[in-house]
Amino acid sequence: MGRRVGAGLCMAVVALAIAACGEESEKFSDGKIADAAGVEGGAVDKDPFCKIDDYLNDSGEIEEAADDKKAKGSIIASKEGNVGVVVADPTIFADDCAEKVRAGLDKLDPKPKEK
Repeated sequence: MGRRVGAGLCMAVVALAIAACGEESEKFSDGKIADAAGVEGGAVDKDPFCKIDDYLNDSGEIEEAADDKKAKGSIIASKEGNVGVVVADPTIFADDCAEKVRAGLDKLDPKPKEK
């Protein structure tokens, strides 16, 4: 009986974890992210001081990048954290480029559902 209770408890925890996750986040292609962020030729508006190193296609990739100490501080994510980019050199990445990237990424966030 102890095993049944343990297995039932384990299944309940898994079900709660799945329910807590809510809807599965959408995965965006690199091209869609680049278009939204205004990236051409690996840089925002082809500006050599606004180079993008990597695309973060969903919230899971953003979380992984945030855990990477090398990427910390170089991530620009949408307001809702569904999509993002890693900038090549955050020390020279211009503020106006960051604003443009963030505004473009925000457009990829899902629209709030009407109630």
